[in-house]
Amino acid sequence: GPYCAEIPVTFTNNSTGQSIIYQWFFGNGGQTNLENPVFAFGSGGLFNVDLIVTDTIGCKDTSTVVLDIAPALIADFSISPTALCAGDTITLKDGSLGIPTSYEWIGNGITGDTTTQVQVVYPSGTYEFTLIIDNPYCNPDTVTKSIDVSDYPIVYLGPDTDICIDETITLNAANPGMYYLWSTDELTQTITVNKVPQIVWVLVDNNGCVRTDTIEIGNACPWFIPNAFTPNGDGLNDIFKPITDGNQEFTFTIFNRWGQLVFQTSNPNDGWDGTYEGHEEEMGVYVYELRTVFTNG
Repeated sequence: GPYCAEIPVTFTNNSTGQSIIYQWFFGNGGQTNLENPVFAFGSGGLFNVDLIVTDTIGCKDTSTVVLDIAPALIADFSISPTALCAGDTITLKDGSLGIPTSYEWIGNGITGDTTTQVQVVYPSGTYEFTLIIDNPYCNPDTVTKSIDVSDYPIVYLGPDTDICIDETITLNAANPGMYYLWSTDELTQTITVNKVPQIVWVLVDNNGCVRTDTIEIGNACPWFIPNAFTPNGDGLNDIFKPITDGNQEFTFTIFNRWGQLVFQTSNPNDGWDGTYEGHEEEMGVYVYELRTVFTNG
């Protein structure tokens, strides 16, 4: 009949003769001199079991049987994927040792399933699973494992926005205590950004459950001021003035190299034509000061 490792096998001697001495060899290093031994094989495999009998005058005879010993059942199962996230499909797959012929799963939503693989979908929380395996000739075995299912983080850096060149904006990835990686290589929950324009992204990791978000930060105060002009009346670059997208407040002042005020206006559309009190100013370097509040504040 079928045999299994670690379950004792009873051997019955049917030899005949006078005052027999028995020598049993079980094929795996085990031996005994008992007449009807009981022996448990520690592993599965094919084993030659030899019985050598010797009577009082030294006559010997040998009998051999080959036993097919099934490996003992050791229950086990794998859990995938590596990151167990709420709402994702989680697969439990039999990975038992031995030759099981029956399976029974016990756990939330799978109790009574008799397949070798089951799939579940859970909200966040801790869950416990048990797998029971059996066959007709080995002792059943059981394994129990628990898993932690984590939520995906909710990551929102806010709508795309604009800031002025000298301003900063603080970005918050929320989800305290999780792992953060920003496009700026920072690893904190919040960062302060002052460079514009740029696109900033963040990755938030909750036990392998990852979400990202991206925000575009533009320049709220676009302006341009030339570094030279040619007031010669040819219609090209005759007026010196800033170019802006609109202002709530505006004061533009120009001084010569002696600090004398040569031009001032509160109208963004006005510029300097290179003259002072009706006379052309000399070619050279002039200092300007611009004070403005842009339309968006």
